[in-house]
Amino acid sequence: MPTIEKYAEDGSKQPRDEFFFSFCIPSTCSHEDLQKSLRQIVTAFGDNIPFNLQVNVDERNCQVEREISFTRADTIYMTVMGTIISFGIFCTLYHLFTRLEGLQQFKFSENVHRVVKEFSFSHTIKKLASESKNEDGLESLNGMKVVSMFLIIMGHRMMFYISSPLANPVYVEDTYRHVGWMVLLNGPVLVDSFFTISGFLASYMMLSIIHKRRRMVNLGTVFLHRLLRLTPAYAVVLGFYCTIFIQLGDGPFWDERVGVEQERCLESWWTNILYINNYVKADKICMFQSWYLTCDTHYFLFAPALVYLLWKSPKLGLLSMGFLIGISIILPCVIIFINQEEPFLLLYMRFLRDPIVNSTFKNIYIPSHMRACAYLIGILTGYMKFHMRLSNAKINSKINYLGWIVSLSSSVMVFCVSYIFYVPTEDKDYLFAGVFGSLHHVIWSLFSAWVILSVSEGYGAWIAPLFNWRPLVLLGRITYPAFLCHGAIQLYSAATTRAPVHTGLFVVFNFAASDIVWAYIAGFILSLVIEAPIRAIEKLIMGNHEKISEERPIKNLEFGDKKLGVDSFSIRIPKVTKLHK
Repeated sequence: MPTIEKYAEDGSKQPRDEFFFSFCIPSTCSHEDLQKSLRQIVTAFGDNIPFNLQVNVDERNCQVEREISFTRADTIYMTVMGTIISFGIFCTLYHLFTRLEGLQQFKFSENVHRVVKEFSFSHTIKKLASESKNEDGLESLNGMKVVSMFLIIMGHRMMFYISSPLANPVYVEDTYRHVGWMVLLNGPVLVDSFFTISGFLASYMMLSIIHKRRRMVNLGTVFLHRLLRLTPAYAVVLGFYCTIFIQLGDGPFWDERVGVEQERCLESWWTNILYINNYVKADKICMFQSWYLTCDTHYFLFAPALVYLLWKSPKLGLLSMGFLIGISIILPCVIIFINQEEPFLLLYMRFLRDPIVNSTFKNIYIPSHMRACAYLIGILTGYMKFHMRLSNAKINSKINYLGWIVSLSSSVMVFCVSYIFYVPTEDKDYLFAGVFGSLHHVIWSLFSAWVILSVSEGYGAWIAPLFNWRPLVLLGRITYPAFLCHGAIQLYSAATTRAPVHTGLFVVFNFAASDIVWAYIAGFILSLVIEAPIRAIEKLIMGNHEKISEERPIKNLEFGDKKLGVDSFSIRIPKVTKLHK
């Protein structure tokens, strides 16, 4: 078989039968004119060459100098955002001036003043930079989230980078043959850490509230809180994708990348807002990273019932959790085996040109039923943590050492074994693929669960100071908006590429570091303008609701002297000090 055909069959190889080049022609010529002329040249070769040549000119890759013209949707979006920013500036000036001596009489009424103050940029910055007590060791989760987000941004940068025109594709092809590169090439498994953290927080927070009140949490309040926390900032970024993003740049790949992204967003934005985009119009998904929010929201819908069952009837709750975890392990294995899919995303160059249309991405990577195990393990971890605090239990030093050895070695094994699936083979073992496709999520989630439990209990050794480092704790407060923003930054960078890039490990790290900085700057602005004020207003409303709501008396249970809020994502939790029998 000719070598060029072997290259075409090997997914790890950049196709050698495709060549990309550009022409500068008058704007009066269409892409069809250029294609027709090139095909005439190819036809002239006739039988003088021992292979067939085909020419294709994609209309998306043809660009002319154009003037910026805003659509009605662009104007509405900019007007709304301009109004919000102007209101924030007004609130900031009001807040600063009314703090000056002699200007107190210009204050609004108390309730209005409290609302206006929450939209003040200076007040928001002060809150974001404020210190909080490390109740129950949960402050370390902020650091864990930030480190995980750094790694995910770096993984996404690698995906964008190696899908761009490369001057040295052989370098990338060689990485598929080295086990050490599997840390990046199987980087998508890191998302399971976020699912585990999310399940842990939901479980631990709700158990604290249920145990205090001796009744189920208010589901309407909990779900409303969730939507108010996620949706406003999410909607702002979606609006950016649907409107003015396309106006902000140009380049030979601009329409192919940003133009296609806008078309998909205009068609499927409503599936994002309804949190169903990993099932409905999954091949037109807007914001490639948005599937995570959808999965996490789906899991959260079932979390209160599972947590309440664990509190009300621990035996039945644990049996139910065991059953659900078993199903969440078996189901992906069966689906991968039957459909003969890859066990995880193989980050090949040709696949990364447009990963959304890839079968593994749509059917294995983003569906909620394929990723539920990590969240369920997080719920169990929260249950364990809660009962450890009630009983004042400690982790035995031998168990601690054994836990770290087993969890670290298992996590390394996940990356080492994933190397097997990058090795070309004619006969793939899809049963083994199914088993690994399920178990590698389980193993990584158990590793994340151990890190959460051990570090929060003070057994994190060298890793605890890192996760509790104040700069990481502060960055943790804007990790969600940074998550929303980083995709647009990387997409812009890839779409404005004008020449082949010479890739390498240092180059990837360099670009990833830039992405991280810009993502957190954009995330800080988004938090300042949208996310933090909405969160504060929601807390004011929920706080007033809590004051007027009646609570059942709690018998035989003593808590610390701090108030337990209804915020299921806040990590300021009162410590249980005594439990009477």
